Amino acid sequence: MSVMSAMNISTEFSNACRAVRQRHLDHVKSLGISATTITEHALRFRAMGFGVTCGTIGEDGLYIPGDGPSMIVLPIVEEGGLVDLVAWRTAQPGRWGLRTGLRWALGADNLCAFGQWSDCIALHDNPLGWLRAGCDGGCVVDWDAPEVEKLAGWSKIETSRRVANILRPRLARPRPIPEIVSMEAQNAE
Repeated sequence: MSVMSAMNISTEFSNACRAVRQRHLDHVKSLGISATTITEHALRFRAMGFGVTCGTIGEDGLYIPGDGPSMIVLPIVEEGGLVDLVAWRTAQPGRWGLRTGLRWALGADNLCAFGQWSDCIALHDNPLGWLRAGCDGGCVVDWDAPEVEKLAGWSKIETSRRVANILRPRLARPRPIPEIVSMEAQNAE
């Protein structure tokens, strides 16, 4: 992603955060998201918990800010940096759009930390479920991304039946391996 794209995403997210009003905070609280989750999100991911924008989700899976219904916007953070945004309507938490489509998961750093603190990870159905769980584990927002295969590093993944039905065949796909050449054979020639 270019620096300009990152700056645009950062500006868009800042604008979405400034649009949050008390009614939005009350609404997310009514959805089962704790105030602690929203405030700790800023500390944990170095980005405001959420923003609000209007827009639409295109057929390509990207969201386009502008005319359209109100949506929650969450930052996708990797290694402490804002890398993409995901937008979704609270009435349809299972349908979301990415801003650039360049990233794969909310909580990606958690999802790639197998064996560091646990052998088990929680994988949530949608961004709302991830927020309800206090941003524990992660939520795949792009099932076609190659990074999904990193989940095979976990000994155990706790998830819903729906996500399990998506994940099992994805992780069962054969993976290409590189050509492996023995150094001894090369040196013997």
